[in-house]
Amino acid sequence: MMFRDDFMHEFARQYMAERQRFAEQCRMARRAKRRPSWRARAARRFFDMAFAVEPDEAWRAVWERMMRGEGARR
Repeated sequence: MMFRDDFMHEFARQYMAERQRFAEQCRMARRAKRRPSWRARAARRFFDMAFAVEPDEAWRAVWERMMRGEGARR
């Protein structure tokens, strides 16, 4: 019976160590700075171009959209 208790204790210790390593990897991944998606970069580029071409009209469109509350992605 002693062998079984020692085995379970060692198994639990290894299991917890593995979980802690995995949790640390997850924390590191969340902290890592990620490059914005292609969609986000393209949207930012189009937004910048719109302001470069017609700043007054672009600002009016942005303001209207903010007032309607449709600024966030669905």
